[in-house]
Amino acid sequence: MIPILIIDDDPVIRDGLVKLFTARAIDAKTVPDAETAVAVLKEQEFDLVLTDYHLPGRDGLSVIEYAKSLSKERPVVMISGQGDMDVVVKALRLGVDDFISKPFKPVELVSIVQRELEQYQQKKGFARQAETVIEHYLDVNQINALERALATLRADANAQSTLLIEGNGHVICAKGILRNVDVPSLAALVAGSATANSSISTIIGEEDPFKLSFHEGRKSGLYSAYLGPGLFLVVIFGMEVPSGMVLYQTRRAVEFIHEILGEDYFEKMKQLAGVKRKFPPLPEKINTLNDLLTLDTLEEDLVSVLQEQFNKLWSN
Repeated sequence: MIPILIIDDDPVIRDGLVKLFTARAIDAKTVPDAETAVAVLKEQEFDLVLTDYHLPGRDGLSVIEYAKSLSKERPVVMISGQGDMDVVVKALRLGVDDFISKPFKPVELVSIVQRELEQYQQKKGFARQAETVIEHYLDVNQINALERALATLRADANAQSTLLIEGNGHVICAKGILRNVDVPSLAALVAGSATANSSISTIIGEEDPFKLSFHEGRKSGLYSAYLGPGLFLVVIFGMEVPSGMVLYQTRRAVEFIHEILGEDYFEKMKQLAGVKRKFPPLPEKINTLNDLLTLDTLEEDLVSVLQEQFNKLWSN
């Protein structure tokens, strides 16, 4: 079960929230005031803190401030009263992640808490996945600069989310709305598509892989940029945003990320990846489908596509 801490001075509300969250596989520990909350936070780990503003002694703002001093990433949700806009503004400045005003429906509170927990779990997953890169190849200043670069790109391109991923599908860092995105699968597919792009670029005579791929849907668009050996930038945006503007901002971000990482990083990645595989030239003449399919340089997915096209051609 996922551990959360609830701070509320009303025992009836505390009991009700425990039952509400326990039914949803969330382990809710409750305390009645800020002083006890601080003491508990010092000793135990929680994935979310839910606090009422009106508490005996120190108010909920003190809980938010202390919780965020321990972990800026862990979500904190505040329950406020009607008309407490000044309190909400102060809470936002302290870093509160969300808030709900009384009176509220239980389903509304559950929705907020589950959303914040999901995003936090994703962030923790990203951190674990990126450990090898952070520990061995990038320093803290570079990681912080990459985080800022992704945040800037998201704002400048009016994008829904931006991600920096490794060639093995691991996420180094991400910004934006990701709760409806299967991030690990997306990362793995984007990284995997680089192989097909490399094959296609080679077939048409390009020496290097295509740098940019664009996918357009009815609601969303996606740019994936090849940054260098084992590194990709992904930008997801709504189709109401001009794709040309997103492309321009993505290219700017690619240049900036290259400056952050430096040539040493990419040289290390080349050494790890080994010598880049060059595809030998295709035969001067291909008379049959078998001539093409016997080429061991073609990737399996590309072969299937070409086979389908040849079948159509030969059937005409």
